[in-house]
Amino acid sequence: AVPVGIWMGLPIATVLPICVLGNMIPIVPLLFLLRNERLKSLMSPIFNRAAKKTSELGIGSVEKQWASLAAFVGIPLPGTGAWTGAMGAFLLGMPTPVAL
Repeated sequence: AVPVGIWMGLPIATVLPICVLGNMIPIVPLLFLLRNERLKSLMSPIFNRAAKKTSELGIGSVEKQWASLAAFVGIPLPGTGAWTGAMGAFLLGMPTPVAL
């Protein structure tokens, strides 16, 4: 979205905060939605498969989880953004404040 905003002639000081907020606003509801029991039962096949794959990684302390999640989200590859990071935090069982 940043290149599009600049292409539209908007100042970078306006574009950057809007892009960051636009990316982060859905994260809080997503983290709480993933903890919903109805959604868990509906998506249990996907969650079970993902939990099985993450269990092989050996989940450590919250500090290690935080560093791993930050590295995963910080690497600019497709599928490693903030929304995927929210799902990763959920699968790791991280507390919501630490995940944010």
